[in-house]
Amino acid sequence: MNQVQAGGVVETLPGGVVPGGFWIRGVAALIDGCIAGVIGFIPNIALTMMAASLGPESALAGVLQILNLVLGIAIGFFYVGWFLKNKGATPGKMIFGLRVVDTETGTNIGYGKTFLRQYVGMFLNFLTLGIGLLMVAFRSDKRGLHDMVAGTRVLRVVR
Repeated sequence: MNQVQAGGVVETLPGGVVPGGFWIRGVAALIDGCIAGVIGFIPNIALTMMAASLGPESALAGVLQILNLVLGIAIGFFYVGWFLKNKGATPGKMIFGLRVVDTETGTNIGYGKTFLRQYVGMFLNFLTLGIGLLMVAFRSDKRGLHDMVAGTRVLRVVR
């Protein structure tokens, strides 16, 4: 059994499981960003070309640009949300044996917690100029501000 100190409380995790660290989570997020970018590339190019063909003063071009932004956000949300709900990890996290779990139940999270983690928590990380993300590097439980907002933690299975 491994012991992890979380907010002054020492919890025991099953053997071979440790909190996911800063760098490994960062690389996993980079991989996921590339995958989501590839998924969103074709609709992005199509909408951008359609908007450009209409000209900058066209109201429809503006609508297409807004649609492009909304579609990009939706692709990212459903990409992350579907994988976290159904697999417990995105493909980038799976590569490194990482798993995002609910701190209360230890189970996969759903779309609600994904929204809190991915948008509310990450927005707060942005407002703190990344300090919320850096918390992962310095906290013993390796939870960032987005993890705390959503009530999640990232675990890594050590083989």
